[in-house]
Amino acid sequence: MEVLSNSQSVVVDKEDDDNFDAVDVWLSRGEFLRKLRQLEQEDEAERLKAAEADDKGNESNDQRCSTDSCTLDYPYFLQTNSKRNIYDDYKHVNYTHVNLGLFGNATEPLVLQQDRHVGKGGLIWDAGYILADTLIQQKEWLLLGDKPQRVLELGAGTGVTGLMLAQAFSLAQVHLTDLPQLQPLLETNLAQSKLENATCGVLEWGKAAVSSEKYDVILGADVVAGIYSAPALLKTLYDQSHENTHIFLSTRDRLSGIMDDFCQQLQERFEVVEKRTPCSDNRNPTVYIVHITGKRRAQ
Repeated sequence: MEVLSNSQSVVVDKEDDDNFDAVDVWLSRGEFLRKLRQLEQEDEAERLKAAEADDKGNESNDQRCSTDSCTLDYPYFLQTNSKRNIYDDYKHVNYTHVNLGLFGNATEPLVLQQDRHVGKGGLIWDAGYILADTLIQQKEWLLLGDKPQRVLELGAGTGVTGLMLAQAFSLAQVHLTDLPQLQPLLETNLAQSKLENATCGVLEWGKAAVSSEKYDVILGADVVAGIYSAPALLKTLYDQSHENTHIFLSTRDRLSGIMDDFCQQLQERFEVVEKRTPCSDNRNPTVYIVHITGKRRAQ
């Protein structure tokens, strides 16, 4: 565990809390924005390349198709990749459904739909699975006595992270959020999961929260890849949390420099910002988790 913060008190100016002027200046740096755009272009190029390969029938032997749809057996996928020590976010890009297996006391497997046509948010990524799997295996943060935990997922996409947690922990009340264009996919996966402790809705970062209630746990998988709206993301994390909220963000090594800059901004508003090694059956070595807690009071 790598601690990225200290416990010294930081006074947050009220005007700065409203406008995030300091972060706006930080975000406007040309080199920073160019790097982010380059990463986005690289991701899209790799996604299209994988999709074209699958369209031509070049499917891997460890991917299985049902008669009426293309469904990936994810546990088998992980087992095969573990033996080969190969980790590829784009390996299953053309699969319409992913069978993630069983979590908690569930009797039916969690099967989620993918839709590559809505962009990166329509696919299941290693960082999303790893974040949920780690929190399921290290569950002491989630179940404190018998008190239900209010969980918010930002940039939920397919809903993989939040729905895995919802199936594993019936006491968790999970709310999946994303932009309007991702709602049809979220609604489909939510309905298919048959989970009564999960809901979904629109949440645009930086805008005023619909409810004044705060969340006990906030999740974000690969949200830093969309950090063009860093001030909005920071504002949402701060506004939706209370002083004991635990925030977990998963990301990849290639974004570590960008994430380090982001963590410096987080330290102005939270006492603890620490890097953690995941604990997951998906052993992708490029993914790590940042844990944030200890919301500072704005003055």
